[in-house]
Amino acid sequence: MKKFIYTLSILISTLGITNAQFDLGNFYGGADIGFASPVGEIGDYIAGGFTYSASIGYRINDQISVGGEYTSTIAAGIDTSGTSGFLGVSLYGFNQYLATGHYKFLPGRVSPFVGLGLGLARTQEPTFIDSDGMEVQASRFGFGAKAEVGISIYNFVAKYAFNLNGRTPKETFFNTASADLAVNYHRFSLGYLYNF
Repeated sequence: MKKFIYTLSILISTLGITNAQFDLGNFYGGADIGFASPVGEIGDYIAGGFTYSASIGYRINDQISVGGEYTSTIAAGIDTSGTSGFLGVSLYGFNQYLATGHYKFLPGRVSPFVGLGLGLARTQEPTFIDSDGMEVQASRFGFGAKAEVGISIYNFVAKYAFNLNGRTPKETFFNTASADLAVNYHRFSLGYLYNF
């Protein structure tokens, strides 16, 4: 019983200290939309697509922040041989779930910044119904990462990121010509950050 009370008192003290150190005004949330351009192995099959992300974070000080980000990209390409995808159109979805960090070079309302993100990535094909009436979809999880640069003007953000999104599924149903390829892409986006 003494160990339980001792552990509980340490836990309550730690939570109280942690809570006192966080200022709710330093939390932020944001969203952006943009264009993704695959490169490398997947770039031979996919031309580009629409991308969006949502993030939440905490500013440690005026220049350093940490947080989390979800990014989703829908990319398409045309297979001129017509052997892959639906009528030669190949589709993929790229998702990332990242822990992020950012550094602003100048404290203030207008500042260039750099950022890094590490986490989990998922590459997937669209879901479709096969000849037996079953829903099938190939997807694959892997390592996700990004490096980005951008500029923040008041709360508006313009940024470029290079994303690593794992590999395409080993066995594909929809995009038969693009199995087991590295997924890397450029991401150009515009967004807004809201300070809580």
